[in-house]
Amino acid sequence: LPLHPCLRLLNVSHQPLSSRHGRRAVTMQKHRCYSQEMRERFVEYKRKVISGEDEGGFSKLMSKLEAALAANAFDNAAVVKSLSTASAKRRISKNLRKKQREESGLCISKSIIEDDTGDSIAVPKNPEH
Repeated sequence: LPLHPCLRLLNVSHQPLSSRHGRRAVTMQKHRCYSQEMRERFVEYKRKVISGEDEGGFSKLMSKLEAALAANAFDNAAVVKSLSTASAKRRISKNLRKKQREESGLCISKSIIEDDTGDSIAVPKNPEH
């Protein structure tokens, strides 16, 4: 958790929203006034964060957020810490239904192409089904 030199951390509460997402409430208390020296140190810290030079801290948090928002995040063990039994069952069932549809020929893949007028239309990739 990034810290501020003028604030003291009092409490962090976590509210899970799903097996993958949650939110935190951070409570801090101001215990010192902001000085010109602190401002100069912050400007240098901000430069390091933006350039990716800082050791941990905010850049570490940013890399975790980027991993969590990536397209393959659900398959990334570093992002998903625990998967509920119900969620795992739904995922298995969904993949099984998809496989059955593909094998039965009920699932027709489509390509999106533009016709002569510039309008987009969906065309089956495997028209023999």
